[in-house]
Amino acid sequence: KFMLQPEGLFQKLGALVGFMDIDFADHWEFSKRLQLRGDHEAAIRALFTDDLLGFFEAFGKVSVEADGQWIVVYRSGKRRSAEEISQFLEQALEVCNRLG
Repeated sequence: KFMLQPEGLFQKLGALVGFMDIDFADHWEFSKRLQLRGDHEAAIRALFTDDLLGFFEAFGKVSVEADGQWIVVYRSGKRRSAEEISQFLEQALEVCNRLG
């Protein structure tokens, strides 16, 4: 179970008051741009291999929430055209495939 989202002002303020953010020393760009949270840090670190971290570094601003066998992939703040939705569905399936 984890939540991955772009790191914005609210996430940075949350870090100041103690909300956990799992960072990766070898993936500074990932840790700078994305906030990763979850209750079982060791399991999350095992899931986020170098390959998966590199994938999300290149993927852009995306949010992913996973809980058991459910995965939700979304981008906040913008309505999508029909063409963009089709492309995003392909990208979301790639996220699901990489998460196994």
